[in-house]
Amino acid sequence: MHDRRRTGRRAALLAAALLALAVPAAVAADGGGGIQGGATFNSARPVQAGTLSGDTVVGDLYFYRVDLLPGQSLSVTARTTLPAGYNPGPEPEAFGVAVYDPVRQPARCRADSPTAAIWKGGSTAREGGSVEADCSLGVREDNDDAAELAGTYYIQAGITSTNKSRGDTLPLRLDIEIDDSGVVPDSAEPFEPGARGADGGGGAAARESSTDVQPAADARPLKTWGVPAATALTAAALGFALLAVLERRRHRRSAAVPPYPGGLR
Repeated sequence: MHDRRRTGRRAALLAAALLALAVPAAVAADGGGGIQGGATFNSARPVQAGTLSGDTVVGDLYFYRVDLLPGQSLSVTARTTLPAGYNPGPEPEAFGVAVYDPVRQPARCRADSPTAAIWKGGSTAREGGSVEADCSLGVREDNDDAAELAGTYYIQAGITSTNKSRGDTLPLRLDIEIDDSGVVPDSAEPFEPGARGADGGGGAAARESSTDVQPAADARPLKTWGVPAATALTAAALGFALLAVLERRRHRRSAAVPPYPGGLR
C-alpha cells in the first residue's frame, strides 16, 4: 500500500515538472539570463527576439548582438522606471538605445526617439514613472533604411551620467522585435567583368570611355567605410555624453520657461 502511494506521488511530481517545462511563463530574449550585456562590440551578448529585464547600473552601457538577414527588420524599445523623488544629480542623465549594422555603423532611427534626458526636479523624477527610448532598422512604417547585409547586428543600451549617481541601480527592460517583412534592400546591378562596348568589339565606345580621365583637381578622396571597434565604441559613448551637454545648455537657456508636461523636453 505504501509503495503504491509513493509511486503515485512520484508520478504526480514528474507530471507537474514536465508541464512546467512545456508551458514557460514568458518569452525571454536570452532564456532568462537577466539584462547584463557585454562591455564592447567584441564582447556583445547574443540575444534573440523577446524581452530582457533586470537591474542596470547607472553609468554602464551594455552591448548585445542579433543575427539578421537582408530584408528583415529590427526594433528595440528600452524602458526604465524612476522611483518617486529620484535625484540624478546636478547634470541630466542620458538614457538611450542604439542599433549598429555588421560593419558597426549606427542606424539612423528615423521615426524613433533613441535618447531621453532624466532631469533633476523633472516631473518624472519627482513623481516617479517610466522613461522610454526606441530605435529601429528596416521598419517600413518608420521609413527606415533597409538591413542590407546578412550578419551580426548590435544593440547598445544604458544610462550615462557624470554625477554621483553613477553606480546606482535602476530597472531596465529591452523589448526586441525581429520581423521578416522589413524594408527590401535595393538590388545591385550585376557586375559583368570584361563586358564589350556598344560596338560589339570593345572598339570606339570602349576607347572613348578609357580616355575619359577625371582631372586631379576634380577628384574626390576615397571614402573609408570600415570603422575599428574601438573607434565606434568611443563614438557611441561620446554620443550619449553629447546628448547630456546639449540638453543641459538648452535647459539653461530656457530656465525661465515653465517645463513641459512629463518632465522631459
